[in-house]
Amino acid sequence: MITPEYLDSRFHYNAKIGCLFWRNAKKQYVGKLAGYFYPKKNAWIVKIDGLNYRVAKLVWIMHHKMAPLGSIYHKNGDLSDNRIENLVDVKREKYDLPPGISYHKDMGRFVAYSWEDGRQVHLGCFGTLEEAVSK
Repeated sequence: MITPEYLDSRFHYNAKIGCLFWRNAKKQYVGKLAGYFYPKKNAWIVKIDGLNYRVAKLVWIMHHKMAPLGSIYHKNGDLSDNRIENLVDVKREKYDLPPGISYHKDMGRFVAYSWEDGRQVHLGCFGTLEEAVSK
């Protein structure tokens, strides 16, 4: 498990732009933007000690000094916007998602569905909870 102290020793978080910069790394990387944008997951990823982590999760841990209880949701639907004010810890029990709404962790989007004749019908994927509920 990655601790907040370990992350603070490795990265500097710029809250204005929501990016991590290398603090403790090879000389050529210190002060440079950490990670890369992974289009398939539509998210910023950082490799630490051989493992990939989403920047949003690392930012959450650094800011709140604890791991999120659920998945990280981006309020504005932009998975590359990792400013702390744009991040929400989504846990079904905590936020009590309405029936017919689920959160897809890999996509970082809310999924709306209904039931017709005993079959689940997909209504779409949405960047915000409000958009999903309105369908």
